[in-house]
This record gives sequence, C-alpha cells and structure tokens, in this order.
Amino acid sequence: MPPKFNRRCAVFVLGKIDEILPWEQRKETERDNKFVELGRYLCEVRHLPLHARKQLQEVGWAKGIELAKLARRDRERFDCATWLHKARQMPKEDLKKEVEKELTGQETEPWEII
Repeated sequence: MPPKFNRRCAVFVLGKIDEILPWEQRKETERDNKFVELGRYLCEVRHLPLHARKQLQEVGWAKGIELAKLARRDRERFDCATWLHKARQMPKEDLKKEVEKELTGQETEPWEII
C-alpha cells in the first residue's frame, strides 16, 4: 500500500529545497570568485625572486602583492632585501603608500584620493 500524500509536508519540503538551492548557487559563485582572486594574486607573486617568495609567509600575501608591483617594474634590478625589510617593519597601508610613492614618484595623501 503506497504512503498517504501529505500536502502540507510536501509544500514544506519543496519550500526548503527552494531555499537551499539558491544559497548553494551563491556559495558556489562566491567560491569561484575567490579562486579567480587567488589565481590573480598567485600570478602577481610569481614576479618575485625565489628567495623572496619563500619569505612571503612572514610578510603576508597583501604585502607580497605590493612587492610584486615593484618586482615587475624593476625586474633584475629589484632591491629585494630592502623592500622585504620594509614589508616586515611597516603596516600594510604604509607599505602600500611607500610602493605607490616609489612607482609614481609622488606621495598621495588620503584627502587627495577622495
């Protein structure tokens, strides 16, 4: 004998499925975006010299990206030791300003950005 059809239970279950599927799709899209972002950062870091890449763990990825900007510009002339020292000593935002100053030759104040 087949089970009785419980309309109320079926509506509830279908409603839950309709909630979960869009959530899962959002999470999958978010994960894909994070992997794209990770790939971009890994590509940036590959411009750093090998010994600098090994020291990135103590410096952090955000600072490593800033160093990669200089390394890409300077290539073999990149002063890795000096910039790694600065990266270790400075907060992230200060290093970012220092790199921007080095790349553009001019300082930008926070009020200038706005």
